[in-house]
Amino acid sequence: MSAITATVVADTTWEDRRLLTIVCDYPRFIHPQVMSYGMLRKSTSSSRAIPVKRQLELSQDEPFIPSALTKNQPGMAAEARLSPEEQEEAASIIRSLHNLARHYVHLLELLGVHKQHANRYLEPWLMTRCTITGAVEAWQHLLAQRAGPSAHVEVQPEMFELACRVRDAMIASQPVERQWHVPYCQDREPTYQDVLYAIARAARDSYRRDDVSPDFMGRLEKLAAEGHLGPFEHVAWYDVDAPGLAVGPYVLPSACDGDDLADEMLLNGWRSARHLGLDVVRQLLLEGR
Repeated sequence: MSAITATVVADTTWEDRRLLTIVCDYPRFIHPQVMSYGMLRKSTSSSRAIPVKRQLELSQDEPFIPSALTKNQPGMAAEARLSPEEQEEAASIIRSLHNLARHYVHLLELLGVHKQHANRYLEPWLMTRCTITGAVEAWQHLLAQRAGPSAHVEVQPEMFELACRVRDAMIASQPVERQWHVPYCQDREPTYQDVLYAIARAARDSYRRDDVSPDFMGRLEKLAAEGHLGPFEHVAWYDVDAPGLAVGPYVLPSACDGDDLADEMLLNGWRSARHLGLDVVRQLLLEGR
């Protein structure tokens, strides 16, 4: 599938502080632009995690080809589109490049080259999946830059489309009022299993899979102990003692005093499971019941 999509999997508010987790599918070549928004926490599919055989299967369908290629001109932006005939010819060339890449990556696979090398040569045509969590103000910052009045000209077209998908998903979403932000769970009082499932789903993004087994969920504590903490950033608990910090027109996360909290992520009052740790998460859930 090569469609750009954005799906809200958690929309939570507490004391007027809104936090959203949105799962986005987009062409991998705009991933550096997505990563530039540091106030949004992200878990992304990985070329080092997905076997070459599966990556070839994922890329066997129609490669991602921009639907409206533009003419070359000075500067980063381009306004004039190719003619329909030029578009089709350019698309044909891109498909040929894709077929060549698949052929030679397959040869690398037969040679025994590791996926962290071989898969890289498929990336220009691949879609990637990214679970993204952030305070609504951080999302608004992205939208102001990437889906603003002149963004359709100034922004990479695929990034503009992704921002528009995010905007539409946010408009259609209704936040749940609760103190816990747990993706894929709409209950106002989530359980510890709900938390583990949400973290596991984010971890499975590395493999671009949605399936979560009990065995995989049982390995999350080991994952945390080894320092693989990215998937733990999407579950959060609202801390009434964690104020936000005003930066320009946006209210963004504040830093905490104390060396032990140097890496804490305060998502405008929300403390992620990455900082809290699973033991504290379990304790807070029990205290809330």
